[in-house]
Parts: sequence; structure tokens; C-alpha cells
Amino acid sequence: MISAADRARQAQAAAEIFDLMRKYGLALDDLLKIGSQDLSSSNPKQVAKARQVEKTWALMARLSVKFADLERAPGQPPTKPARRRRGEGNFRKSLKTKRFRVTHPVKSSL
Repeated sequence: MISAADRARQAQAAAEIFDLMRKYGLALDDLLKIGSQDLSSSNPKQVAKARQVEKTWALMARLSVKFADLERAPGQPPTKPARRRRGEGNFRKSLKTKRFRVTHPVKSSL
């Protein structure tokens, strides 16, 4: 059984890890998806994200916090939604609701 002092230390350690994850913009899924193979990527953003994940794992090891403890911890950051790229989205709906006004007379070719 875990004492109250141990629970408080564990909650404080989890809060410290979540703060670091918020600072880096990481979600719990990122800790599992991003690995050491991303460190040798040609994309500098992917390499930076892999370094941030590595630092988070190092902090977890230093504080003796397991990943399962983070999943169960209260106050965990929500999983972030997938980023939308420019041009994606529901633009057909906006075209249907938008009314176009013709400012110049249209000449018929007949």
C-alpha cells in the first residue's frame, strides 16, 4: 500500500513531467510514437521533437515515474487533435452558404 507521502511525491513528479510536456507541446501518444529512429531524420522539426521526447523519458527515469502512472495520473494533458493542413476542411459547406454578388453586368454571347 502506498503512503500519503509517496502519493504526494508521485503526484508532484507527474505534474513536473506534464509541465515539461506542455512546454514542448507533447501528448502521451507522442511518447510512444516518436522514437530514436526519428533522431536520424532529415527533417529538423522531427529531430527536435525526438529530442524533446528523449528529454521527457529521461526526466521520467530520473523521477522514477512509469508511463502507466502518467496514464492514470489526474490532470494529464488531453490528447491533441491532428493538425489541419491549409486547404483541408469543410469548404464546400462555406461555398454553399456564401452568396456571390455580381458587380458588373454579364453580357451574353447570343
